[in-house]
Amino acid sequence: KKIIVLGENKVKVETVKDSKTSNNLPVEYKSKGYMGIVGATLGTTQGVSIINGYRFSPHFYLGFETGIKALMLLDGEPAIPLNLYFMSEFSKKRVAMFADLRAGMLSVFDEDYFTPEVSLTLGVRNRFRKNPNKAMWYGINFGYPTGISAQISFSF
Repeated sequence: KKIIVLGENKVKVETVKDSKTSNNLPVEYKSKGYMGIVGATLGTTQGVSIINGYRFSPHFYLGFETGIKALMLLDGEPAIPLNLYFMSEFSKKRVAMFADLRAGMLSVFDEDYFTPEVSLTLGVRNRFRKNPNKAMWYGINFGYPTGISAQISFSF
């Protein structure tokens, strides 16, 4: 935008930056819809998982988790998690705290049984600046029977 200021026999033209130009537009934060998460766990449990679900608001997400885990507490036995996954973010800012809760069953390969699994993760989410719907999540996971592990995930 240009502002013209008229004075005594003078014309002054000033250029003012508009906050709504294409370079300065804020990127829209998608608060509802599908979100997938791919994660890795390292510690007393090692493994990878995939979570698919629905974001109901900027603060709540519900999904289903599956993947493969090696449980060091069960002598390194591989297992498949089948969990209901609930996550809450505490802010819409680019960097925010989050907590997630997993509850379900672990199917152990060599044994023909399911064992209950419950875990809680506390951590930090960092959305990527160019695409705020994609983010990196990292935190500490406390679980039964999985123990304590570090977790890193990426959402898409």
